[in-house]
Amino acid sequence: MNGDTVKVDFFLSKNSPKECKSKISGPVYVVDIQKIVRDLGYEFQELRPESEFILDLSIRKKILQGIYNYKGEGILVCHREMPENFETSLENLLEIEKFEIDYTISHI
Repeated sequence: MNGDTVKVDFFLSKNSPKECKSKISGPVYVVDIQKIVRDLGYEFQELRPESEFILDLSIRKKILQGIYNYKGEGILVCHREMPENFETSLENLLEIEKFEIDYTISHI
């Protein structure tokens, strides 16, 4: 980043991306956790600790990719079984990064 503060609106949802997009006024960068799990060849119910580690890294990479590259309305993170602590994990990720970010987190 070039030192500027980045403004990002995060939308967290337990609905599908298609259902969520109608509730957001503009284009969003979609992080579909279920799709990430499928693309990695995993079954969500059968994750071992090493699989969870790889999944966590993949989700973080996708979110950071959205922050660095996307200029739309925000980032939509979807998963029908979103853990209760996901928002805290997201905030921790954003604190670790070495760039200025102004963000909001909404549940839709």
